[in-house]
Amino acid sequence: MRITIRSGDTLDWNATGVEQIKNNILNILRTVRGEVPYIPGLGLDRSYLDMPAPNMKVALLMDINKQLEKYEPQATAINLSISTDVNGDTNIRLEVEL
Repeated sequence: MRITIRSGDTLDWNATGVEQIKNNILNILRTVRGEVPYIPGLGLDRSYLDMPAPNMKVALLMDINKQLEKYEPQATAINLSISTDVNGDTNIRLEVEL
């Protein structure tokens, strides 16, 4: 089963099943590594955000896959797209296979 997750999606704190997996992945995408005191390895490294887009995409996909292996092993990233909106915010669209 494939699901698509966008960094702007809302969390449903009462979710179960596939929606809970989606929430877990969304938490990974929105967390900066080191931000959670008792789980310092959780989250993405933000150091590559100023890289050129092709390099950033490769680094981000590798980082996401490492996070999924550790924190949501039921999911595998299969496609990633990155865009920047008019405010300069980075938006992520991630397709995963469950």
